Amino acid sequence: MIAAIKPRDLVLPPVDIWFKRWFLLTAGTMQSFNTMTVAWGSVGGMWEMPFVQVVVRPTRHTFGFMNEFDTFTLCSF
Repeated sequence: MIAAIKPRDLVLPPVDIWFKRWFLLTAGTMQSFNTMTVAWGSVGGMWEMPFVQVVVRPTRHTFGFMNEFDTFTLCSF
């Protein structure tokens, strides 16, 4: 069973999350998706809401999936 982590329960040093841990970014649906590694971005809070920001170059295949679908996931091991 996969347990969801609430954003407020995620405890990692803000800089380490990007510099020492890479993420897998996945966008799409179960029928059509793409995954790429990311080691840049930001995690924080704005207007009392948690947020994450990632940057995907327009030349990456994942960019099309990010534009087509409203959501994406980040996974770190």
